[in-house]
Amino acid sequence: MALVTGGASCGKSTLAEALCMGLEGSRVYLAAMRPFGREGEERVKRHRAQRAGKGFTTIECYEDFGKVAEDPRIEGATVLLECLGNVVANDLFDEGGPSGAACIADAVCSIGDRAGHLVVVSNEVGSDGVRYAVETHEYQRVLGEVAQRVAQRCDIAVECVGGCPIVLAAPGIDEIPESALRMLGLAEGGAR
Repeated sequence: MALVTGGASCGKSTLAEALCMGLEGSRVYLAAMRPFGREGEERVKRHRAQRAGKGFTTIECYEDFGKVAEDPRIEGATVLLECLGNVVANDLFDEGGPSGAACIADAVCSIGDRAGHLVVVSNEVGSDGVRYAVETHEYQRVLGEVAQRVAQRCDIAVECVGGCPIVLAAPGIDEIPESALRMLGLAEGGAR
């Protein structure tokens, strides 16, 4: 598993897709963003165009995220989850109430257990020092906890800053194919 985190529009989705392109197996894109309004629809269009021709099968997963691991298309595939922030928001603010950080992280890790490879995109939130409303603060707290739990299971965690990958931790680097390491500049011939 790999975790790719970073601020808004920093290139983390592009990096995550490039990592997936360097990994073997069929490709599955888990789309967790519920496209609200024109801006949301535009973002979805942009991401679809970015993935066009790359062989991704898309699974929309706005609801019942805990059941995504049961989808047979995930078995042995290279799976891109876009993004953890949307999964948390869906869980916190949808009908039925929140299931909690541990449950969300377990669902992500279950997908990772069934997939050949799982690349998880997550927003970096909470480092701006701004005090937000109670609901937003709770979202930041839960997202932070989920990201920490997922990162503990990852072979590599990367922060994307201005399109440049910065490796934060790589306890399982020996498990990562050289083609994917090349995308991060960690193998001969990789981008730096």
